[in-house]
Amino acid sequence: LLRGGPGTNEALSHALRRAGWSSEDLDPALHDALIDRVLAGSSDGDSLDSEGLLAAELYRWSPLGITDALALVAGTPDGKRLLRVTFSAMPPRRAEELGLQLLIHALADGDSSAAQWLGGELTGFALVSADEMADRLESDHPALADWFRHEFRVVGERRETLFWDDTSEDTVYTAEVDLSDLHQQPVMLAALRPRSGASLLGLGLGLARALAHHHKDSVLVDPTRHTVRLLPDGSLEADASTGEPPPSILPGESPSPARDVYAGAVVLLEALLGQGWPPSVPAHRVMPYLRTTVNLLPPAALAPLESALHIDPSARPRDGLAWVAQWQAAAVAEENRSYTSVDSDARCHIGYDSHIGRMKVLLTQTNQDAVFVSTRSALSIVLVCDGISTANAGSGDVASSIACHVVANLWEQALPHLLRASQSERRAFLDRALRAANTAVCDAALRFAGGNLEGRIPMGTTIVVALVHGSHVTLAWLGDSRAYLVGPYGASLLTADENQAGERLRAWHLGFLDKWEPVGFALVGYLGHFNELLQPEALPAHHTAFNLLPGEHLVLCSDGVTDYAADTAPEVASLIAEAARLGDPDEIARALVAHANRGGGGDNASAVVASLV
Repeated sequence: LLRGGPGTNEALSHALRRAGWSSEDLDPALHDALIDRVLAGSSDGDSLDSEGLLAAELYRWSPLGITDALALVAGTPDGKRLLRVTFSAMPPRRAEELGLQLLIHALADGDSSAAQWLGGELTGFALVSADEMADRLESDHPALADWFRHEFRVVGERRETLFWDDTSEDTVYTAEVDLSDLHQQPVMLAALRPRSGASLLGLGLGLARALAHHHKDSVLVDPTRHTVRLLPDGSLEADASTGEPPPSILPGESPSPARDVYAGAVVLLEALLGQGWPPSVPAHRVMPYLRTTVNLLPPAALAPLESALHIDPSARPRDGLAWVAQWQAAAVAEENRSYTSVDSDARCHIGYDSHIGRMKVLLTQTNQDAVFVSTRSALSIVLVCDGISTANAGSGDVASSIACHVVANLWEQALPHLLRASQSERRAFLDRALRAANTAVCDAALRFAGGNLEGRIPMGTTIVVALVHGSHVTLAWLGDSRAYLVGPYGASLLTADENQAGERLRAWHLGFLDKWEPVGFALVGYLGHFNELLQPEALPAHHTAFNLLPGEHLVLCSDGVTDYAADTAPEVASLIAEAARLGDPDEIARALVAHANRGGGGDNASAVVASLV
């Protein structure tokens, strides 16, 4: 592979990720050769996507050498291009960690130009001001905090965060339209308005069948929204390939049925969002934000989409026919869900595990995650909280612990009522519990700050919580702790990360932005929120509800699992689906936490798994 050739950088990245080597398994000369491969393409003006992917993988695998190499080129135009694609290929926290290390190098070398550029990149990650970045770094990197306050020069004005009213009841984004009465001729998907989430199963099954029709004759398709038509009978038709790969295809990937499946998944995203996909953004980056952007997505619907967007072609459905089988499994599950009444006598088997993190434990002995599990008769509650680590008025572990205790106490008090409550009453209980938890966290932050929050960062925490009554699940969340539904169709994300990148996606979807860039990972949803007058004010939680079917698993986890168990959302979903084959909820939870530790263990990792007995 080191001799070069198409796709070899991607292959090297996969080798490092999947072979299970430690950094000591390869001799220094071979490690240097891998670093040379990263730097080789930074001077020819071409795309550096594959070099950035390899650099990101080398940093995860053995940080020291690649950090030094990137520091040497950080001040050059090509080096900056390389660093940008490297940052975009990494989980947000790891990208920020690398950026800080490079900034330290640049300041030590006296390279003011590189330092100023890196400072701009770091503030851009989270869309924060220099002072806000300094506050975040104060405890761990006081010298850097001082630099951001006194020496960093902001170039240009920060773009304003866009706000809009999305409460209208008569928007085209909230209802499906029956096109059979409007279009008597085939219509290209590019000509349609954005489709609601309720149409995804039908569109996915139709497109997979269209691909399978060609693949059975060994014909490749390379579908785009300009070559896929919706027919009057509701089916889809795709033209055979013109020889030009769609712009959304991963760089360096050879034509194959699996590449058609990837391109088909991008076509489905474009149909849901009503926008052509930006070629510079890997399509899998959208998955953590889709639930709160596209309405009415069925619980299992994202699993076939996730698997099709896997960056490893061998991990995708191998062709259209295999993709049809996955869409059919999801469609059957949703049909059963819609016709199956709630089993009020069903019981849950619940497993859980939590760990500080294999690398995190070297820095702190504090686990900022908190988990609560309780069952009474046919009613269960499961929740995961993840404290926000940047607070200086309180701390993340205190915030998550308070939130967990408040919800647990209210659960105990409300049990007699909850055992006979309706679905709407259970949702109302979760809303009340989250509002009470928000108030408790805010009150504690005020006490830590001596009653004055001016210039302080109050503590906060994410939360994902589910009430399971018999077979019915009522789910609520704030922040980026996630819930997945796992079944024979794979793992489907039930929540959406609440951060600025997700807000930008919604703005793009609704026409407030010309393009989408997945930047800005500061949370916009959490417990511990104060309004502009520094008064406690709970943010509205997101909700979903559905029937849990026999054989399905509900998985709740903190971002320590999803950030470190794998690098991309489809890889995380694939790993969760694989772990679910263990069957026992305790074993599944332990396996997920172990995967997070094997992937670096740079954050607290917690998982709770519930399934019907």
